[in-house]
Amino acid sequence: MTDYNESQKAYDAEQIGFNISDVAKIVGVVPATIRNWEKAGLIVSKRKGNNYRFYDFHDIELLKKIREYSNTKNMSIAMIKQLMSKELASRSSQQKKYCKELYHSKLKNYRENEGYTLEEVSQAVGISPSYLSRIENGRTGVSFDILDKLATFYGESTIRFFDITSEVERELVRKGTGINILTGLEGISIQSLIDSNETTFDSMRFTISPGCGDFKSHSHHSGEEFIYVLSGRLLVVLDDLNEFVLKEGDSIHFKSTRSHKWRNPGSRAAEVLWVHSYI
Repeated sequence: MTDYNESQKAYDAEQIGFNISDVAKIVGVVPATIRNWEKAGLIVSKRKGNNYRFYDFHDIELLKKIREYSNTKNMSIAMIKQLMSKELASRSSQQKKYCKELYHSKLKNYRENEGYTLEEVSQAVGISPSYLSRIENGRTGVSFDILDKLATFYGESTIRFFDITSEVERELVRKGTGINILTGLEGISIQSLIDSNETTFDSMRFTISPGCGDFKSHSHHSGEEFIYVLSGRLLVVLDDLNEFVLKEGDSIHFKSTRSHKWRNPGSRAAEVLWVHSYI
């Protein structure tokens, strides 16, 4: 079996990077938009030896912020540049870092704990066993598409492989200062409301654009879900059978092992508090 576009999709292990197509999916725009932002001087892309653009986690956070300023708040290029300079200064002072090895070890642990062989997993996601072995041992990078397929195979959320840690954990997280969580879902932004690396649950604020959501049924190996709608509406489907439309002030609780999917059926953005325990 040939590797899944390995020559173009794999990134060297010294720095985790994503190509422009991957990043466009994560940010929720088309590649041409990112190129236009680059031409306008809002961001400077890095280049690999083959001259292909690549972006790291810091770049993706900045691009998501640019999208928010441009699309949601209709700000001019000049205003965005001014705001982004402040954003960069603030980011530097927080001294955030990204765990390069985190998703490598998680993927290997998931496979071994579930008793799967390299051959079984690689066949399911469409890559070679040797490529999967290199991913698990941190000897190569991985595209968002492949990471998403691996996470889905293990019944897990892709964002769990994009964990962000801080040099200093905070007990108090002020409004608007939570850590942005990366997601490949279009029209979805997620902010973690807990700044700690030693929790057994996640508490996140979802902003879901109209018509957007996670349309593919999935489940997790353990844990529980609690959802509270702060504003707007959210449609939750459990076991591909039971549909629940949650309005402002409504909540729902279910075991994470149950199959579930969700979307915003309304005409305006939905704000949702989502708590997910892992035990």
